[in-house]
Amino acid sequence: MKYAWIKKHSDSYGVINLGDTLDVSRSGYYQWKQAKSSRTALRAERIAAEAKHVFEENHGSVDYRKVHEELNEDEIE
Repeated sequence: MKYAWIKKHSDSYGVINLGDTLDVSRSGYYQWKQAKSSRTALRAERIAAEAKHVFEENHGSVDYRKVHEELNEDEIE
C-alpha cells in the first residue's frame, strides 16, 4: 500500500523523499513497480472495466444485480 501511494505522489514529492518519510527502500519500491500483475489482479481489473462499461451503457441507472447479470451473460458466450 505504501508503494502505491508513492507511485501516485512521486511526481509531486519524489521517490526518495516519500520513501524516507514512509520508511521504505527505493530498491523495494522499484522492484514492486516492475513486478508483473498476478492473474487474480488482472482478472479483477478486467471485471472492474467490464462492470464500469455496463454501468455507463445504462447511463448510471443500473444496480449491482444488473451488472452481475450482464457480466455472467458475457462469460457464457
